[in-house]
Amino acid sequence: MRLFRGGTRADPALCDKDFLFLRSLSRAIASAAEESDLPPGSVILDVGSTRKPYQELLSQKAASGRFYALDVEPVEGHMLDVAGVVEALPFRTSSADCCLCTQVLEHVEDPQAVLAELSRVLRPGGLLLLSTHGVFHHHPYPHDYWRWTHEGLEKILGEHFGNVLQVEPNGGTLLLLFHILGRGVFYLSRRFWLLGSLRYSLYPLLNLLGLVTDTVIRDRSVVLNYLAIAVK
Repeated sequence: MRLFRGGTRADPALCDKDFLFLRSLSRAIASAAEESDLPPGSVILDVGSTRKPYQELLSQKAASGRFYALDVEPVEGHMLDVAGVVEALPFRTSSADCCLCTQVLEHVEDPQAVLAELSRVLRPGGLLLLSTHGVFHHHPYPHDYWRWTHEGLEKILGEHFGNVLQVEPNGGTLLLLFHILGRGVFYLSRRFWLLGSLRYSLYPLLNLLGLVTDTVIRDRSVVLNYLAIAVK
């Protein structure tokens, strides 16, 4: 576990204000990849991503696989494999073994169209790993339309995929609580100089408390994020 700055989305630093969210999602993706039946040489599409933060997690399972990232435009310092929009994916029908779609669904105007496209490009028996928020701050990129419950995700996914294996909460109420406290420190630190100088000491404390309390009190009635796993 990294303590100081320099972490990634797949391996966040403990002093990251989004550590609890990123760590729980990364661990869920790693577990889903390990339990999957992805064969060697699989074609994996990372839809709505330029940096490919989870490529290593999936490549460990699908050795020698081909991993393509698609986004609207590149991020500075990162090469974009394919440019396009998720509502009209520039891939052939039934051409992918796995679609990874992390933190995209809340930003699209028409989630139904996106799920229809993800289903189209997956081969029969192909795997979808999709994450999105339950409760989260407003973060337009360029828009932020939706929040979900596990029942809502099960329903909308079931309309496009033959088998929704699970909709897994990435942590529960206590993890969400300490995530919000960390976000509160971040917002206040921009207004109060003293808190700004202390925030990288407060983040590790809040994040550790979030990990411990969420493990002890496993309430899942209010959820920060979900990872849905479905098969076409």
